[in-house]
Amino acid sequence: MIYIGQSKRPYHRACTHFSKYKNKSVSNVANAIVSGELKRENLTYDVVEYIEDRQLRIQREREYIDMYKPKYNIQ
Repeated sequence: MIYIGQSKRPYHRACTHFSKYKNKSVSNVANAIVSGELKRENLTYDVVEYIEDRQLRIQREREYIDMYKPKYNIQ
């Protein structure tokens, strides 16, 4: 696991993470792809759980980040 994030539109968000365009405001994962640190064809993503409530999504995201400490989440 290299990144954990929350989004109301998770499949759309995955596209921004897998983007080939460098843009620091988009994603550390996208920037790692652009720099060659990660290969897009080797990446997959999973929607672990979908939560409609935004505040609960943010809380759950923080719990997962604290638990797994993924490399590409901004600490």
